Amino acid sequence: DAIAGALRDAVYLSGLTYNLRLASRLRSGWNPADDVSDVDLVAMVERIVGRARMLARRRQIELALSVPDEPVAVRCSAVAVEQAVTNIVDNAVAYGDPEGHVAVVLSAQGGGFELEVSDDGPGVPPASLPQLGQATFRSDEARQRDPRGNGLGLAITAEVCARIGWSLEFAALEPRGLQVRIRGMGGKARER
Repeated sequence: DAIAGALRDAVYLSGLTYNLRLASRLRSGWNPADDVSDVDLVAMVERIVGRARMLARRRQIELALSVPDEPVAVRCSAVAVEQAVTNIVDNAVAYGDPEGHVAVVLSAQGGGFELEVSDDGPGVPPASLPQLGQATFRSDEARQRDPRGNGLGLAITAEVCARIGWSLEFAALEPRGLQVRIRGMGGKARER
């Protein structure tokens, strides 16, 4: 139990550190749209889900991944986008119910992409959905489940998506759960 608790704390502190660094860069005027390179979202999403699997196993959450066989190339800031997507996947795993499910689905969509992260956890009340992604917003239910979070991760994800021209949407799932969807345009396809 002590090792598991230390691991949870290490993962939390690592994510918080990356988010604070990225938030500081964004506040100082750095624009992730100015720092672009060719990125294969398939490889990035596989890496992110691979890192999240340890926490998912510990929480007995089934973490499923579906990606295209071919690369999904985009032009973006690799560091900013990796942290933005990590925030979504980590939130789904960290705040989902034990023995729950998280699905990460990446698909190519007419010259672009769509990334969906869905869970069957407690979700967010429909009235709070428009506030997700606002700086430091957390619903009362989320604070009761885990007081450690501060809402910074989703605010960073929203800011990164907005600055690079991608859409970010939140939807309540029935009977419970949350779906987060990012859509954007692709870049030049590369060999994998």
